Parts: sequence; C-alpha cells; structure tokens
Amino acid sequence: MSSPLPTFFKSIIFPGAVGYWKMDDNLANTNILDKLATNNLTAIHNTEDRTVIGIINRAQTLDGTTDCFYKANPLGLPSGSSDSSLFVWFKPRVIQPARRNGLCTYGALNYYMMEGLSINDTGLYYEGYGNDISDIVYSYTPGEWYLFGFTRTGKTVQFYVNGIPLSTPKTLGTTPNIGTDYIIIGDNRLGLSWFCDGNVDETYIFNYKLTDAQVLSLFNEKGI
Repeated sequence: MSSPLPTFFKSIIFPGAVGYWKMDDNLANTNILDKLATNNLTAIHNTEDRTVIGIINRAQTLDGTTDCFYKANPLGLPSGSSDSSLFVWFKPRVIQPARRNGLCTYGALNYYMMEGLSINDTGLYYEGYGNDISDIVYSYTPGEWYLFGFTRTGKTVQFYVNGIPLSTPKTLGTTPNIGTDYIIIGDNRLGLSWFCDGNVDETYIFNYKLTDAQVLSLFNEKGI
C-alpha cells in the first residue's frame, strides 16, 4: 500500500505544489500517477520497472538508453515567466562523463520555452531558454540516493543537493518563457536522448520559489 500524502504537501505549507509523482503506483509499462493533479505520465518505451526499493515505497528503474515517462499538454505546471521549483530523488547507476542524466524537463517543444534539470560528472545543469548553466562540481556516488533540484525566481537559479544550496545563485541571460507542450521524467529535452541511467523516485514541481527552509523540509520528509 502506498504511503499517504506527506503532510508537507498540505496547501497551507506548500500552496504552489502543482505536480507530485511518487513513481511507485504501478507495475512496468503502465502510467505513473500525479498525486496532486491530472498529469499522469505514460512509459514511453515500455521497459520501466518499479522493483527497486525507493525513498518512499518503490521507485522506477531507467536503463539510460530508451526509458522515460511523458505526457503531452500537462495542466497547471509553471508556464510563461512564472517562478518555479523542481526536485527529483535520483540514484545514479554510474557517473556519466559528458552525457547528462536528464532528470526532468517541461515546457514547449521549442528549446527556448522549456526548463529542466540534469546532472553528469561535472555538476548540475539548469536547462531553459537556450541557457545551460552548470553549478559547481558536485561529487556524487553511484548507488546512493540524492535529492537534486533547483529553485528559480525570474532569471535567478539556485541549485540544491539533499536540501542544501550549492554555491551562490546563478543568473540566466533571459527570464524563461515556459511553454505547455509536455513534461518528461527521465530524459533531458525531447529528442536529445540524454536518458537517466539509474533509479528515479519522488518528483516534485512547484509554481513558485521554495525557501531554503522548505527545501530542507522536502529532503527531511523523505520517509525513510
């Protein structure tokens, strides 16, 4: 049985939570349910498997080659120039040199109207409005769970790992104008094939910038 919705997702504390995928709802080849809205995701290549133990209950295993989850025309996610926050629990199988693990992206098919988060051996990347911004090098260990994420307000992006901010905020060249064509978990931008190689669990999207205290609470409430 799935755990009840964590208390930190009550609207009085997190009024801008617009997407929450627990990644343990179904067996392989079926939908991944959005616990807060109607943005249920479909397994693209039909090889995903939830047999691994996750942060809360089960998690999905992605092969780094073809696996990901997708939905066209999602509802209620950040769009236009609205602020946003994106966090994904991820357990990498290997450290990727150069090629990125695309954790989650959403927006328009036009690369200049989307935003997302990915990692490789050199650090974390915010991807949006034609800007790739890498943060400081972060050394992570294959086979361990991490909460990777960012918050954004206007052109300012702050990266986090396990509830802790990394370095100082980064500045985009232009405030993103996010579209509403798709959301994808487990790949970096449609068509680039930078698939996740590892396990993906609880994934959260907010339509505002979380505070440092809220991000730390998000990490501490992982349910282990």
